Amino acid sequence: MKYIERSEKILKILSGVKYLTYNQLQKKIGHSESTIRRDIYKLATKGQVIVSHGSISIGNLSSNKYLYENTDNLIQKQKISKKAASLVTENDSIIINGGSTCYYMSEYINKANVSIFTNSFILANRFVEKSSVNVSIGGGTIITNDQLIYSPHKENIIEHLYASKYFLGAKSITKIGLLESDPLIINYDNLLMKRAQKTIVLADSSKFRFKKGCYSSIGLENINTIITDAGVKDEDIKILEEFKVKIIIV
Repeated sequence: MKYIERSEKILKILSGVKYLTYNQLQKKIGHSESTIRRDIYKLATKGQVIVSHGSISIGNLSSNKYLYENTDNLIQKQKISKKAASLVTENDSIIINGGSTCYYMSEYINKANVSIFTNSFILANRFVEKSSVNVSIGGGTIITNDQLIYSPHKENIIEHLYASKYFLGAKSITKIGLLESDPLIINYDNLLMKRAQKTIVLADSSKFRFKKGCYSSIGLENINTIITDAGVKDEDIKILEEFKVKIIIV
């Protein structure tokens, strides 16, 4: 079992308990305690777990809670976000919308002088730790479940944005486009899309199978690229190709 698989399992186990010791985790995961200690150290440096007096627990910040509740398909999400980050160039200007897959881009963007606008205060907080990027965040209403900020007003910073790429996720992907669960989100998505040269969607293959959300957001005709994993079905690829969407499979 690789680190990413172990970390996904560790986060799922910890999300259901108050805390565990290294020995208890070792028994549940089935690897040596030294391996578990190394994994916990990596997760702790990212702020994903808290270690105190030999006990490991889920972080008590709301930002951590959001991530722990969205660890499904973690391996695929991290591969997708790594590929997305590779599309960012030096001196680039990009927009990154919220979502668990987009969040992991913060681990892989390493180009110099990148300007980033995001509506995710979790993501903004992660990028603040990197001296190589400039981060801006918009104001507005907090969507608690998604830990995102959306503004219902057109007269805001968005009208003055310019970006080469807009990275975003989605609740679901259908033949009519992206689906979301909140009408405020779809307005914001479309405003951001208009401020970028290219729109790039990060979505693991489950987003094609499980239809969540009842509001149509960005249509497939407005999407340049979708990055997904090898679980995507041929019929879904065919639909994307009909709309001339570039598909990157990781």
